[in-house]
Amino acid sequence: MNQLMKIFQRILALMLCLALLAGLAACGSDEEDADEAEDSVYMTDNVMMGRNFSQEIPAWIYGRVIDSGSNDTEDGYALDKSAAPDAVERYIEDCRAAGYELTGTERIEDNSFYTLGNGEYVIYIMDTPALEKVFVTVERAQTQCAGDLTSQRVSADTRMTLTQIGQDVETYGMGYVIRLTDGRFLVFDGGYRDNSAADRIYDEMAGLTPGGEEIVIAAWVLSHSHNDHCGAFVDFTNKYHIKAKIEKVFYNFGYEEQYTSTDQNYAFYDLVKSMANEKLWPGVQRVNPHPGQTYDVG
Repeated sequence: MNQLMKIFQRILALMLCLALLAGLAACGSDEEDADEAEDSVYMTDNVMMGRNFSQEIPAWIYGRVIDSGSNDTEDGYALDKSAAPDAVERYIEDCRAAGYELTGTERIEDNSFYTLGNGEYVIYIMDTPALEKVFVTVERAQTQCAGDLTSQRVSADTRMTLTQIGQDVETYGMGYVIRLTDGRFLVFDGGYRDNSAADRIYDEMAGLTPGGEEIVIAAWVLSHSHNDHCGAFVDFTNKYHIKAKIEKVFYNFGYEEQYTSTDQNYAFYDLVKSMANEKLWPGVQRVNPHPGQTYDVG
């Protein structure tokens, strides 16, 4: 009897082991199925700042999503095009069928750039054969800027000038002010926040503006979020937002995931976003520039 009990216990233990192995195999199968399902997903949802732009554009069915990210104004996707040699052309047709109009095309070397819009959203497509990737960005139409930055403004002084803004340090830092023939200004970066760069920018523009005319900045272009490039914009905003007008601020600092709370540049990334708003700059337009775009100025 004891021998039979031992045999029964061994059989029961074996059955339990087999059941456990079967369960693990099933879990592995489920994980594989999940991985396959994830690979088959044409767009990865980016839900940040209370919106999800990926739901506003057609499905990408010509390969997998390699990477995705989001900032406060746009969602971006890196995609492969392994499912079709003419994947980009097909996707453009999908967008047009969904109500988007092709509004711009550009080719630089082997790279192709496309812009599509439906009045509310804009899709930017960048095809890079050398990287074997397609980059798709979707954003609201208000962050798009027409290629023409001219206006009807007339100034008593029609000189065009270029001024390099000096820095208080020997290395790093950059700032340029261009006066257009219509009296408005372009500012590129600016320099540090914690020195006199903002004061120099204002003084330069004030000295080139005839008495009685408003200081108008057609566009302030910020290349990246380092202090020695965008810091002066923050300082200028604090000191001179009631003494000057900014029509557009150009910047595209990448995705939130690329910054951390310990990143020394995150504070400027966040500050510049908050400074480029209509509370301090009434009527300002925040523009996300993209590769392949050109602008006619002045």
